[in-house]
Amino acid sequence: MKSKPRSRIPASQTKMQAAMDESALTRGVERICAAEPAWTGLALAAERITIPDRTVLHAGPPYQSLDSIPAPVRNSAAVAAVYEGWARDFESALAAIVAGEICFLPSRNFDVVVPLAAVVSPGMWVQIVEDQSGQGSTTYSPINAGMDHDLRFGLANPEILTCLHKINNLLAPQLRDMISTPIDLIPIADQALYLGDDCHGSCTHATRILHEQLKRSVCLSKAVSSFISNTQSFFLNLWISAARCMLSAAQGEQGCPLVTSMAANGGTFGIQLAAQPDIWHVTNSESPVPRGKSAWSCRPLRAVGDSPNVEAAGFGAMTWSGKERRERHPMNQAELAWCTQAAASLMSPHPRITHTVVRTGLNAAHIAKTGHVPVISLGVLDSQGANGLIGRGLYMPSLEVFLTALKSIEANVPAQKKHD
Repeated sequence: MKSKPRSRIPASQTKMQAAMDESALTRGVERICAAEPAWTGLALAAERITIPDRTVLHAGPPYQSLDSIPAPVRNSAAVAAVYEGWARDFESALAAIVAGEICFLPSRNFDVVVPLAAVVSPGMWVQIVEDQSGQGSTTYSPINAGMDHDLRFGLANPEILTCLHKINNLLAPQLRDMISTPIDLIPIADQALYLGDDCHGSCTHATRILHEQLKRSVCLSKAVSSFISNTQSFFLNLWISAARCMLSAAQGEQGCPLVTSMAANGGTFGIQLAAQPDIWHVTNSESPVPRGKSAWSCRPLRAVGDSPNVEAAGFGAMTWSGKERRERHPMNQAELAWCTQAAASLMSPHPRITHTVVRTGLNAAHIAKTGHVPVISLGVLDSQGANGLIGRGLYMPSLEVFLTALKSIEANVPAQKKHD
């Protein structure tokens, strides 16, 4: 694979970067590092989040039209519609979506994160992750169902619906009653990283450590214990929430170019910066570069999911250039170069990751200066919604989205800052 060409950085961009408030950048990183994301419980989404009627929450930036919603996300919404009782079957649910009778809103608007093509509807249970330091936002995520029948793969079939009912009607209420004290997620990630996880594409060790911790502290039912032990990716959704929780701690720092949200909806990829936390800056997304094979078995969906927040926090593929994970995530020379260059845009080692070195604070100004964009590890779905997960790949967003976001910050930097 050939390395992507570096875009030329306009001279005006260099001048704009000089106007940035370096102290705001430092404060933003300190706030991210000070966040203490903890799993504090579960609840019905409708009990914690005000979701409008007949509405599902999806990953990434908002869709501009019904036509722009990809087939896998429509399929997941159709399953949710049948689960909620909005439609009697998948066919009528899909017809209701086409007719505009079911609405789609970005999960980011509600402090929810969803993986890949999953959606959250009011009757689903969500996991609650809160910042024990009090700075970051409380975030929510659906329960990960593993690799067989999870809603995130964008399939509309009876097995997915059955799994959804089992998780939400049987397992979630039991698990809610078993969590009595907050579970600090960073120490679990720290140990898992040392053992070889990257806390995105691989969460096996993290799930095992979490399971063992739960068994020591509470009396898990046989059903819940069996479910977690057989769901190697159980930790993933919790960690996507934790990543967003940490990043959100930097929100509101005027002039701060740290990335606080990074996600895709299957058609567009978007970022939000600390200085403008409610503004999406978007670009058309592409399908990830395949890993481990030369071509996909069918047409791949473009990048999708809220999980790029993991890389924005410095985990996932952004850790692969470190010695510990190079040995466990074999890469060709191009992939190693991409990951190494991308990691240089992370500002500071995370003080609570002690067994290995993980840097955090994704600096959009440094990305603009070097032209080296983040590298994101993603599951790749069949764009037609017929085959679910078809492999894994690496996604590198366009440099232009970072340049656009920085220009927007510069336009809002107070005059005295521009002339300091």
